[in-house]
This record gives sequence, C-alpha cells and structure tokens, in this order.
Amino acid sequence: MFDQDGAIYVGCMDGRLYSFEPTAGGKRWGWVAEEYFVMGSPTVDGAGRIYIGDSDGILYAISPLGQELWRFKTSANIVSSSVIADAGPLYVSSTDGVLNALGNAAGFGRDGS
Repeated sequence: MFDQDGAIYVGCMDGRLYSFEPTAGGKRWGWVAEEYFVMGSPTVDGAGRIYIGDSDGILYAISPLGQELWRFKTSANIVSSSVIADAGPLYVSSTDGVLNALGNAAGFGRDGS
C-alpha cells in the first residue's frame, strides 16, 4: 500500500508493519504488533494514518511516523484489509464473519477528516 507521498507500507508474517522510502526503497521504520502475524494489506486514509490487523483480532491505527495511535479489538483474527468509505466509516472483518464499522468519531475518511 502507498500513501499520498509514495511511502510503501507492508504487513508481514513476523508481526511487523514496515515503511519504506518511495524512491530509494530503504526502510524508514518497522512497527511491532502484539501478535505473531500482520496479515492483509495496510489501509491508508487521507491524513496518512495506517490501519492494519493482526492474528489476535486487533485493528491498529498507526501514524505515518510509525507510532500506535489506537487499537480496536475484534472478535476473531483479522486476515484481510480494512476499507474506508468515502466519508467514513472504517470497515474491518474478522474470521468469524463479523463486519465491524468504526464511525467517523475516530477521525477516518479518505480526505483525512
């Protein structure tokens, strides 16, 4: 997944989310989830916040600088990407078939609002 500046974000089976430089490809930072696996592609909103789920069912919001902003616990593993509607909310599903919709109160939106 890319952000507006071209930075590349990759979730990995080592429990990390990595950020890479858009031109040279060098690693900018690596953020560590609490569980073993970070699956699915990251989702980036208009403000540059990155959303990624882990194998324990936690959806994380990460700043463009690699700091955790908040987390949301779902009822089962997250193995797919989250989706942001045009004006919010943020949708994330878990392996038990539950679809969670997190409203705009958390500040989602493609335009960063």
